[in-house]
Amino acid sequence: MKQDRRSAKLSPKQKKKLIITSAVIAVAAVSAVVILRKTVSDKYGRNNEAEILSAEVSRGSISTSVYGSGLLSDDGVEELEIPSGVELEKIQVSAGDRISPGDLLATVNLNSVMLAMSDTGDELDELDAQISSAAGESVSSYISSAVSGRVKKIYAAAGDSVADLMYENGALMLVSLDGYMAVDIDSGKLAAGDSVTVTAPDGTEYPGDVSAVSAGTATVLITDNGPCCGDTVRVSDSGGNILGSGELYIHDQLRIVGYAGTVSYLCVSEGSVIYSGSTLLALTDTGYTADYETLLATRAVKEDELQKLVKIYKEGAVYSDIGGTVKEINAVDNDSRSGDSDDAGEQYFSISPDSTMSVSISVDESEILSVSVGQSAVVTVDSISGMTFDGTVTEIDRAGTSSSGVTTYTATVSIGKRDGMLAGMSASATIVIDGVTDALLIPVDALNKTGSGYYVCTSYDETAGELGGMTEVTVGISNSNYVEITGGLSEGDTVYYEEKQSSGGFTPGRGDFSGGMPGRDFGGGAPGGNMPGGDFGGGTPGGAPGGR
Repeated sequence: MKQDRRSAKLSPKQKKKLIITSAVIAVAAVSAVVILRKTVSDKYGRNNEAEILSAEVSRGSISTSVYGSGLLSDDGVEELEIPSGVELEKIQVSAGDRISPGDLLATVNLNSVMLAMSDTGDELDELDAQISSAAGESVSSYISSAVSGRVKKIYAAAGDSVADLMYENGALMLVSLDGYMAVDIDSGKLAAGDSVTVTAPDGTEYPGDVSAVSAGTATVLITDNGPCCGDTVRVSDSGGNILGSGELYIHDQLRIVGYAGTVSYLCVSEGSVIYSGSTLLALTDTGYTADYETLLATRAVKEDELQKLVKIYKEGAVYSDIGGTVKEINAVDNDSRSGDSDDAGEQYFSISPDSTMSVSISVDESEILSVSVGQSAVVTVDSISGMTFDGTVTEIDRAGTSSSGVTTYTATVSIGKRDGMLAGMSASATIVIDGVTDALLIPVDALNKTGSGYYVCTSYDETAGELGGMTEVTVGISNSNYVEITGGLSEGDTVYYEEKQSSGGFTPGRGDFSGGMPGRDFGGGAPGGNMPGGDFGGGTPGGAPGGR
């Protein structure tokens, strides 16, 4: 069937509607272009309000540091304890008082001191009786075996300390209980019950049997009569093929142990067969038991306490042995406390020697490995304006504390105590962790980062308002103001950069740099060709990176 193709004619009303629709579409298209161009400009165009700054590459010193704050605390605080039972009649000092060595702290009731001396003397008499009784007790002068077996290894020798032998070897000697030595080799095709030949270092051959195969390892047993513990042996099959090698060990082992005395002489030798009750070695110096040593230590404490009581009784009061500041007084007038008292602990005077103070600061996990004991620090105290104090890192607590996914560690910085410093004052410490002298420096804001390195701009077109001359550089250490340039620039070169609204410092190699070139996305060139040189993966204008 033949079809006619005819052009349809539009009525005047339809023509008018078509014209209006076309106009709306055109306006929408123009608006979209304007919006898109503005978006591109906002994202990629340079902020015209930003000021272009320039800086000359110059030489100077630069250092990096770790900063933190905390509260001051006194170092070396000592507690002067009052012996149990002593009654303080009148305390003569208050917390916060400055004292000198020999200053009166409190008067005492001499009758209470005399009674305390008597009680302490009775305790010493009782301890002496216990010590005398313990001295009669002794460790046996002989060590015997409780089972039968064969001695395979002896660590002890005449004159050796039993305690030293136990510390170094965990035993005085080793005994084989079941009559076998063992060696482990790769199992290969071996199975439990297979017969093999084991060759010792001296060439002696011993018949062996595979006792077990587990996890690819075969355990071979041979007699314990002859082979030496620790020897490296070869294992062969019936045809003489070497199946493997290993170190002989005691298959069923007993450790002979002790805890006191000195070895006098041995009653057995390696290889000896022993029976239950057999004497293995003799000891001397077995008179002091653990109980005896404990009693002696307790008596020494009581001796010191009696000496303090005698001193207090002789002087008729309690005096300070050191100078400093009274930090705390855990005592009251007309109070005496005994060891059985329910009162709040012992009586004491807490005294700071006022020599040094310290401040503990938190150090981020990314910086803690750069901090070490002995490093220098600068400390400021909020209440002492206009002054800084030299400090030293004296302690690092490497047991971290985690919070919100961030782990921090504590570093303690000590400083000499000065007038006006009080415990509890707020202080800040800056620990110098790295420094370079005679370094090439530029402002940290002038440095930009790409995915593969760092660059600076070495030219500025005032007419076009564009930065250029991208120059790749290598960097060293940096702080919040400057960065060290180790390659790519020379002294006297000029770099250009946009003024940053804020600068939070920059650490090369750690994360991204928030500065960069505002409005320019590197790695693919700036839209519209705004950045000379396009992709910073290749060369810069004028040649290779670093050229101008």
